[in-house]
Amino acid sequence: MKEKNQIIRTLYCFDQDLRLDDNAALEFAAAGASSLLCVYCHDQSRCEDDSFGTRRLGRLRKRFIEQSITGLSADLNRRGQRLLQVSGPVTTTIQHLIIEHRIEQVVRSRHFGCYENLK
Repeated sequence: MKEKNQIIRTLYCFDQDLRLDDNAALEFAAAGASSLLCVYCHDQSRCEDDSFGTRRLGRLRKRFIEQSITGLSADLNRRGQRLLQVSGPVTTTIQHLIIEHRIEQVVRSRHFGCYENLK
């Protein structure tokens, strides 16, 4: 376990929780971090059809997410933080960022819905 004066590089991965207020996982990540990398991963698999032939991410939902990301990025900028937007499969992309930025802790919120957890 790290002592309080040691550096803890933390990566927070935004997913469906595209807000700063009322975000317990983000608060947890920021509280224990000496440096915080905020990331949103654009995963194209979300745009593919599910096993029932239904589009997982429709046009209106995609636009809502894009607007939310724009707002989130602006909110982070006002607080002196930056949102890193990357593209690719979440797991692979996060693995690369861990190595590149020497991340010691990864935090993201937990999803409770059954469809949100299907990947």
